[in-house]
Amino acid sequence: MRIGFTLLLNQNDSRLSPHFGKAKWIGIYDTETESMRFERNTGLNGRFVADVLGDADCTHAVLTSIGPGALEHLRRYGIAALQGDADTPWPLLAKKVQSDALPPAEASDHERHHLH
Repeated sequence: MRIGFTLLLNQNDSRLSPHFGKAKWIGIYDTETESMRFERNTGLNGRFVADVLGDADCTHAVLTSIGPGALEHLRRYGIAALQGDADTPWPLLAKKVQSDALPPAEASDHERHHLH
């Protein structure tokens, strides 16, 4: 399984970004190798982030807020969007994904304004 995270920092204790498309970093965690790779979000929009996660064959994306357009892009890739707690570091969130303990994410109208 590969899990995508929208992160504030490219560090192992980083927390989730408050905005999916505007996250500074995209983290891709491989549960088989237990390795994380970080990519800078150079697109700074939801579609770009969804494309990075889709191209990395992510099965899940953990986020705090996402607009309807970006959520639809994730769905087109077959990526399950999950709601993460902004105060929890990504390694703990990865464990929650693996134990199926995170709820599905819902689109936010607030995030829509940041995508266009």
